[in-house]
Amino acid sequence: MDALSNPDPPVGDIMRGFGRSPDAGRSQPVWVAKEEAWRVPRASPSLPLADADRIEASRWTQNGVFTGRTISHNNQNRFIIGIQLASTSVEFRNAGRLVVDGRLAPGASHVSRPGEAASVTLRASSDVIHLYVAHHVLNRYCAELLDGRELGDDQIPSNSIFYDRTLEQLGRLLASTHDEHDPVNGLYVESLSLAILARLFPLHASKENHTVPRWRLQRAMEYIEAHLADPIRLSDIASSVGLTRMHFARQFREATGFTPHSYLQERRLQHARQLLQKTDMNILDVALNSGFASHAHFATVFKRRMGTTPKDWRRRSLFGA
Repeated sequence: MDALSNPDPPVGDIMRGFGRSPDAGRSQPVWVAKEEAWRVPRASPSLPLADADRIEASRWTQNGVFTGRTISHNNQNRFIIGIQLASTSVEFRNAGRLVVDGRLAPGASHVSRPGEAASVTLRASSDVIHLYVAHHVLNRYCAELLDGRELGDDQIPSNSIFYDRTLEQLGRLLASTHDEHDPVNGLYVESLSLAILARLFPLHASKENHTVPRWRLQRAMEYIEAHLADPIRLSDIASSVGLTRMHFARQFREATGFTPHSYLQERRLQHARQLLQKTDMNILDVALNSGFASHAHFATVFKRRMGTTPKDWRRRSLFGA
């Protein structure tokens, strides 16, 4: 998704006051307070700065493109869990390694271990919920969730993205508790955060890796990029990486959160928006150069995805009206 003509400043939100010892914070009203830096929680107006026994949750939203690279130094002894709530395009690095450079679908999740710095370059609007969990707090909860077993470091992959629809739904519920004028009870947000842990870590403890290897994923995306304007069949992409259609479709979705068709359509729409914004091509030529069979098909798909026609989107993008 492209830069907006007048992007709003980045805004993140933080919720506090849950995940403590059994009774702490549950009767205190909590809400989302604004945060101005990515993955940097800030104390709520209603509560003191975070203590070591509390789970914190923050929401970061960005309208438009955040220029430059932002670095988050995770110097505290805590895990940082990120759950993407909207489709976006990023370059994301964790502990000095490239994790993703491209599209992320809603439900994309990631875990940073204690001490691991992360950096992000946003190429599109973003909406993500973060959970901050101290190491000893995570061990305590996982001992309960996993029948006394500890979660090994090898079961917390910090250099990969994984997708889970339930995590996305829980993240959305957590993000919805944002109104200072309608604060919620601490027990509600604590319950949601614990539900995320209950879903996330047993999932890792038992999950085998059936996703497509990174080199195959990269090759598939390169094939798609090279043939955006051409008719592409699923079998064509699968053959380019040496897999059957069935195996490729399943592994691609587990690795990206998109079906191959959905990803291809997203890339074609993104390419079309770039042509609308940066060239003077007429709408039909934009459609054909982006892989759409006709002006009518392009207009239908574009309006369903963007909420407006290609012509109106181009005018607002260029002139802000």
